[in-house]
Amino acid sequence: MWAQGRILGTITSADIANRQFSLQTDQGDLYAVRALLEAKIQRIAPGQTDLTKAEAIEMATLTKGDRVLARGQQDAAAKTLLAAQIVVIPKQSLESRDAARQQEWKTSSISGVVKSVAPLTVQSKGNATWTIDTAALKTIHLYAEDSSKFANAKEAQLADLQPGDQLKVLGPRDAEAKTVKAAEIVFGRFSTMGGEIKSIDAANQTLTVFDLSTKKNITIQVSREARMTRLAGGPGGGSPGGGPRGSAPNGPQGAGPRGPGGPGGGGGPDPSMLLDRLPPAKFADLQTGDAVVLTIGKAKSSRPVALSLVAGLDFLLRAPAQQASQMIANWNMEGGLQ
Repeated sequence: MWAQGRILGTITSADIANRQFSLQTDQGDLYAVRALLEAKIQRIAPGQTDLTKAEAIEMATLTKGDRVLARGQQDAAAKTLLAAQIVVIPKQSLESRDAARQQEWKTSSISGVVKSVAPLTVQSKGNATWTIDTAALKTIHLYAEDSSKFANAKEAQLADLQPGDQLKVLGPRDAEAKTVKAAEIVFGRFSTMGGEIKSIDAANQTLTVFDLSTKKNITIQVSREARMTRLAGGPGGGSPGGGPRGSAPNGPQGAGPRGPGGPGGGGGPDPSMLLDRLPPAKFADLQTGDAVVLTIGKAKSSRPVALSLVAGLDFLLRAPAQQASQMIANWNMEGGLQ
């Protein structure tokens, strides 16, 4: 049954010659959209809502990945729409916006673990405690339990925060007073573990890891979208300073507990800096004996799932227990969130 309607989604395929394209909604429905000959087709920038600032474009410019709002005669049962108006945000514009946002979060946010919620305080690397002013908070999002990607985060409320949550906050900060006027917050309920790989099941992409904290072997599913990197070196990797296996934890590059790669006052290398410096790794690169730090989420099954992994951290296996625990704690504050 036809009725006036609108759908919002992403183009999955386009047949420009026949003025048709497939549009997948945020709910997962797939619509067949055909633009009428007289259809008004416009392009806007990400975040723009004023259509008086939209630019008229040709149907031929539409492509897979574009974000589209289509209005016209809709048959909801048949998942079809005859579009009289199409408003497009190009894929390239979305990618540029997302890259800029990612850089802003990387360079201007504070990351840490929630210590208290009233008032909201966060412990960041170096054991610094920040007080978060939420009076001007615009948005707050909660990561999915099985993903550390912001794209999969859902809107949340301040009341959802709990002590122990991993949190990133963006907004003006006073470094001396250790306060942040939060504009945006994103948080998740992840844990972090460090240990040694004891066995690898490549077929199922699982690892058995000896947990340095519990002194037990744990079987972990590595997510297909997990962010994986490794330090240079052989099995078990090198030191944070880039030295060979067996070298001192604060190797020649000075990236050990008190070097420039680590937090002020000690506690191991800065995980965000390591992640940025290291090339991506693959599951096939992992080896038995590798020392790893993993950010752990909850899978849909009972088995824990690794959302990020850094291998080659052999200094963890050589470090005193207290120092190793502090190094791993730094990752709980910084290393897993994307």
